[in-house]
Amino acid sequence: MGDFVVTASSNPTGVTLSRSDDRAFLSLSGTFFGWVQVERLELDIPRGSEPVSAEDAPERYQRRRCQLAAATLATDDSGLQALAWRLARELGGVGFDDLKLRVLDGTIEISGRVRAGEHAAELTARVHLEGDGRAVRVALSDVHVFGFVGRPAPLLGHDLVSAMARGAIAEAATTEAGAVGELDVYPLETLLFLTLPPAGYRLPDLRAARVDAVRVGGGRVEVRFVGDGGNGAPPARPASTRPGTALRAGDAKLL
Repeated sequence: MGDFVVTASSNPTGVTLSRSDDRAFLSLSGTFFGWVQVERLELDIPRGSEPVSAEDAPERYQRRRCQLAAATLATDDSGLQALAWRLARELGGVGFDDLKLRVLDGTIEISGRVRAGEHAAELTARVHLEGDGRAVRVALSDVHVFGFVGRPAPLLGHDLVSAMARGAIAEAATTEAGAVGELDVYPLETLLFLTLPPAGYRLPDLRAARVDAVRVGGGRVEVRFVGDGGNGAPPARPASTRPGTALRAGDAKLL
């Protein structure tokens, strides 16, 4: 009885309830913020004094502290271009115009123009993604500026990725800078924070969650999360082979 909460609107986030064997889940899917596709998001409902029924309304379990079972977030070329269009004013305010994003095999290509004072030039860069715990590491490489703007290309790249990360979902997005042109972002936490509490749902326990796979290619970006449920430590992540990784400690001093 204590779990049930009456909300002003019925199921405003599209949360559904499902069962599999002896487990019950709150599930969410759809397109959010105009560019993020939630293809799968399952939150494991902890057992209470009464069993969960498939006929129960999801709102009955708003106050349960669920755990992540699995999640898959994705976007594609059209989603990335919608993001660039939506961020045009903010990016233009810090000197970046006409940005275009395209998914290639293993990387995202960025092209556009950069302004600094009276100078302007074309700019290209590549974005690499990899998982690190619950974070997705966003790292720029191959930053090229075709003209003089009075600021080193690596720092311009860092300015660009920082501005995009700040505006990609909302100001509530959590980011951590590890080196020049490199940020750790937490898309799952940000998505849940912006969708569940406003609808009356308690935030889930993500301590056991981690990025299981990041796939970039075929015009599509996919990030898959798993919740190990505390049944063991995640496997060791191999050392990154991204260009510039060995210089990370020195780069960090420039931030």
